[in-house]
Amino acid sequence: MSLCAGAAILFEIIHNVVKEATLIYDYLKIVTRLIVILYPAGSAFMNMSALTNGVFPPLGWITKIKAFNKDLDLERFTYNNNNGQNNN
Repeated sequence: MSLCAGAAILFEIIHNVVKEATLIYDYLKIVTRLIVILYPAGSAFMNMSALTNGVFPPLGWITKIKAFNKDLDLERFTYNNNNGQNNN
């Protein structure tokens, strides 16, 4: 959590440096907010899965979250261009 707080402070410093470039600041602000919410959300999903014995969220989603936490590969969440199927 302190890492998230440190990142937020750094992005506030960046905001002061690039006040004229609002597009850059807005992008960094959105990314920071997503990072701050996705960490506890992923943890909450894992806890919900444990409490419901894998009923919710589905085990496929939990497998993707665990794999993402190991190697940070976003390709697991994207669709193939050929047939629209999820990558596994």
